[in-house]
Amino acid sequence: MATIDIGKLTFTHKGDYAGGTAYVANDVVYYNGSAYIAKTSTTGNLPTSTAHWNTFASGSGGIWNAGLSLGSANQVVAVNSGASALEFQNPASGKTLAFQTYKQTSRVGLTSSSSEQSLLSGAFTQAKANSKLLVKFSFPFYQEESGSSRTYFTYDSTKTFDNWSWNYASRSANTFTWTGHFVINGASSTGSKNWVIGWHSAGSNSRPAQVFCPNSSDDARNGQTEAVLSIIELDF
Repeated sequence: MATIDIGKLTFTHKGDYAGGTAYVANDVVYYNGSAYIAKTSTTGNLPTSTAHWNTFASGSGGIWNAGLSLGSANQVVAVNSGASALEFQNPASGKTLAFQTYKQTSRVGLTSSSSEQSLLSGAFTQAKANSKLLVKFSFPFYQEESGSSRTYFTYDSTKTFDNWSWNYASRSANTFTWTGHFVINGASSTGSKNWVIGWHSAGSNSRPAQVFCPNSSDDARNGQTEAVLSIIELDF
């Protein structure tokens, strides 16, 4: 009968697997929740390579211990492309990064002008470079005016939107609300970005209405109306 030397049945625990470490036969490593034992000398071959490793003890198939290194900041854990293990990845796109709302709660009389006239302005804190910004607004006015006006939006010192908005004929006094939305490209850097939304006439002195944010001084049936603009930063 063959004699077995029990003293030679040993293994060496080498901790978490590292791609740059040289392993020899009977080295045991921990990888993605399981333990593996080297069949031969090997460097850079994952423990899942059956030519170089045998499974020593099966684990839960992907849960790592506290000794493994973490991914980069803001990364998430996901199944890899081969559906064989967990790994750190950048978050999938298609999410809302930031949301800010701005309000105007005081009456403003509008004068006829051919130059750009601001209606509302503020500063938006952009979370990610080159993201998309959805701008939504609801602006109350009093007494439509004749003529045509364009609406413009300036973001981070760049005019990003400039389209026809008003084209009215004079009629009896009334209160009306202008609502709309548009999408623009965000700045190429993050941080606080100034913005302005306003109007300018189509080459002649005119105005879209007589009053922005009317109140009871314009119509006794009114309270103080409120203009609202929201900027929603999107990642997609």
